[in-house]
Amino acid sequence: MLSIVYTDEMKKSVRKMPVEIQGRLAELIHFLAEDAFHPYLHTKPLREKWRGYYSFRITRNYRCIFGIDKNIIILHTIDHRKDAYR
Repeated sequence: MLSIVYTDEMKKSVRKMPVEIQGRLAELIHFLAEDAFHPYLHTKPLREKWRGYYSFRITRNYRCIFGIDKNIIILHTIDHRKDAYR
């Protein structure tokens, strides 16, 4: 099982999200801790400015961007997919 760390930006992003999104994220964290590339998460490697990071799908419209450092997953932010990669 991997350790999960939340950045300050991630904590701020979570507080701004609708309650349904917060609940869905809580469910998905269990999958993420077991396997960051679990098929249920739809994890994708990112490019350009986010090279070296990954995103997983929270809902059809919301994504979480994270990095992996050894056995630690660092959650960076959550945002609508149209804004997440900017």
